[in-house]
Amino acid sequence: MDALIQGLCDESRVLEALNVMRDATVDFGFCSTKKSYETLIRGLCEDEKLEEALKLQAEMVGKGFKPNSEVYHAFISGYMKQGNKEVAERLKIEMLDAQMCGNGD
Repeated sequence: MDALIQGLCDESRVLEALNVMRDATVDFGFCSTKKSYETLIRGLCEDEKLEEALKLQAEMVGKGFKPNSEVYHAFISGYMKQGNKEVAERLKIEMLDAQMCGNGD
């Protein structure tokens, strides 16, 4: 399933990939992986759909997956694209703090 999600995201079909993951979860009992979440969050951030990415990150954390540097970098890039340097800088600090405390990658 991760390969399908990755392929759709690579083709800029992120919302379709998100729907595939949701449908597979409901219809087939698919358990979303950390990689699935990371791929979708990165794709949503690249498309500047940060609100959706934040919701997905909250879901990811709720399932016990901690954001790693890939997730942080996706959000930082997304906020920089939008010109929101203040939030991007706060996320950089948060990421560094999490890595120093052993909560990152």
